[in-house]
Amino acid sequence: VLHAAADGVRLISAGRGPALGLLDEVDYAETRLRLAGPDRLLLYSDGLVERRDESLPDRLDALCAAVAAGGDPEALLDDVLAALDPPDTDDVTLVGLGRT
Repeated sequence: VLHAAADGVRLISAGRGPALGLLDEVDYAETRLRLAGPDRLLLYSDGLVERRDESLPDRLDALCAAVAAGGDPEALLDDVLAALDPPDTDDVTLVGLGRT
């Protein structure tokens, strides 16, 4: 999960757990985050950032840079997909949330 706010972009690691639907019974930690004004929350799958020939920290940095440079909210997801150029060989999920 990535939080894009007026003061920057940061990865949210609190409340993480197994992928949804992966296990029949699992307890998920809960975390809260308040979105203000133009803030955006991006949820993404590993297919967006993982590459065999690149380090995960470098790819996460690329994701943060793409979100920080992104345009208006309606174009943000397209901008991120274009910048990270995910391969056709892996599943990619990208969901954006914002306040209106």
